[in-house]
Amino acid sequence: MFSNKDMWVAAHDRGETEELIVKRFLQEATDEAVTLRGKFVVNNTAYEVSKVIHSLLNPVTPITGESMDSFHMSGLYESRPVLIQVRRTEFYGNEDDDFPPSSSQVSDPDFNRKVVDNQSIVAVSVTGPHELASKILRNIKDDPRVKTYSGSIVRWWYKTSYSNSFSTREIFLEAPKTILNKVFYPGMKKDNVQIDPSDFVDEYLKSDQAILLISGDAGTGKTSLLRHMVYDFKINADIIYDESALKSDNVFQNFLFDSRSTVLIIEDADTILTSRESEHNDLMARFLNVADGLIRLPNKKLVFTTNIKDYDNVDQALIRPGRCFATLRIDPYTVEEAKAVCEFMNWPLPNGDKDSYTIAELSAHKTGPKRRKVGF
Repeated sequence: MFSNKDMWVAAHDRGETEELIVKRFLQEATDEAVTLRGKFVVNNTAYEVSKVIHSLLNPVTPITGESMDSFHMSGLYESRPVLIQVRRTEFYGNEDDDFPPSSSQVSDPDFNRKVVDNQSIVAVSVTGPHELASKILRNIKDDPRVKTYSGSIVRWWYKTSYSNSFSTREIFLEAPKTILNKVFYPGMKKDNVQIDPSDFVDEYLKSDQAILLISGDAGTGKTSLLRHMVYDFKINADIIYDESALKSDNVFQNFLFDSRSTVLIIEDADTILTSRESEHNDLMARFLNVADGLIRLPNKKLVFTTNIKDYDNVDQALIRPGRCFATLRIDPYTVEEAKAVCEFMNWPLPNGDKDSYTIAELSAHKTGPKRRKVGF
């Protein structure tokens, strides 16, 4: 059996500890030995997951680690030697300390970025016979002591402060404190008949069309709709606030070929939706290929939010039938629509002389009994 001494003799100050320990184990192996890896989104710490794995091995070396985020152990599983390494990570992509970004790095802080308490991503590497390594990873997933997170994850692309490259951060979304109801979206219609927002989102996600364009002023409910789309339908998403990230193939490659991500959300996309010919928009060809081109992959969606009011200014190839599911315009409420929202929410009716209101305005000025919360 691979001892702790064997394990740590393999490591040295200038080396990658995990890689060197695996190589030392492979050098000593007299049985089949391959390395399989799994990632688990859990409510546990890496140490707690390590203890679960530790209990599966017999005999076993003690759990050892250079920090409380990285642990190593070896032992016999079904009488055959295995090496197991456990590491906590919160990232899909590059890991760095440049988080959170400064306010100048991201233009719209409205999307729900709050991390659910105690969530972490634990990466487990098992080296040993292929069948047993697979079995260990399955046992970790099925063990009741490992509290798997079943919610949605947003992968946020942001620019690091020390280079022109983009890194990623995973955001675990909390359940929205808001509700979806058609009273909040009176302009959401199908065949001139108002449709429930949840039904609208469901039809979009099941459709063959990749593009959804959502326009509207600030405070009209665009972000609330997106938050419910991601969380209620239990999908994972990539989100971009900085359009310069879209000039890199890395973002599109990660989104297209990562089976975990369903939707790419591009916020405040006004300048990148313009015509290729008139505005020299080089990014548009990239969107068109992803949405309905040779490299298109099934079940991948592109959602743009914008303040553009005139869709004639949008490249018409992007919103043509067959490629675009809908161009959804969310306008401020008329007085009658605002009254319907207030009655539904048990909020005081607007008493000003305005002829239109946003949901943000109605919520901000409520003084009556609180019935429900709504986001925007």
